[in-house]
Amino acid sequence: MAEATQNSKSNQILGGILVFGMLFFAFNKGIDWWSSNKLIKQNDERIAFALKNNDANKCAVISNAISMANTLTDQKALDRYKKISVENYCTSPNDIDPYESAAFAEKEAKKQTPQVPYVQRYYSENDTTAKLNLVQFAKVVSNTYPALKIHFPKDASVIKFSPNDVDPNVEYVKFNNWFNVKISRKENTDDWKAFSVSVYNQNSYEESKVSAFNTCKLIWDNIDNRVRPEIDDLIKRVENYEKDGSKAMTQQIRQGYFIELDASHYNDGYPVTCLIAIDKK
Repeated sequence: MAEATQNSKSNQILGGILVFGMLFFAFNKGIDWWSSNKLIKQNDERIAFALKNNDANKCAVISNAISMANTLTDQKALDRYKKISVENYCTSPNDIDPYESAAFAEKEAKKQTPQVPYVQRYYSENDTTAKLNLVQFAKVVSNTYPALKIHFPKDASVIKFSPNDVDPNVEYVKFNNWFNVKISRKENTDDWKAFSVSVYNQNSYEESKVSAFNTCKLIWDNIDNRVRPEIDDLIKRVENYEKDGSKAMTQQIRQGYFIELDASHYNDGYPVTCLIAIDKK
């Protein structure tokens, strides 16, 4: 009888310990969840404030948020902060791997890009170059990258696109961050003549290349399906030149397009460029 009573007390004690342990675990998890959500909310508020006020340190704020979300293993917040980073041109090797950020931007652009009327996207090998005027081309760029600001000069000979916080009239300064898309017009016509993307990320040569070349491909995916494979071939050629210690620049004429990729002047402080033109410069 005494032994049964002793066993009953032991079971009660053990049960109490288990219940306490479960309650402590649940409470601790609740604290962790509350703390994590509080940190996420604080970072959301900091980013919103920085973007609203065009804070010069906005990229640092976004970078801190990415690091925090990564530490908390909050994938949803991490993806959201990465998207904000890409949209505001704040990516760097310390925040997002260049190829990861480019793939992310490409995925988002493809998902969100509405089609522009009257622009044919699918051409056969024997077709000539894409037939579209300057306004149609500008709409393609705007729809692919809606966050960019468009600028028309008085003579309408060229259309420029730049991030919202950049004055389109400002000239490039060596070794400074830069992102620019430009479309030029044929003289005495409304048709496009040349298209270029120039990118300089002072933190990363690789990021500059990936951003410039992928921006080119994304925009041209909505114009002419034949261009992406040509750019991919040239990218491989540039990579081979880099391995050989040669000049990281290449060009070719295909499907009536003159295409040039040039990353050879990055170390001199100049942007990586992707140029596509109907006539060779």
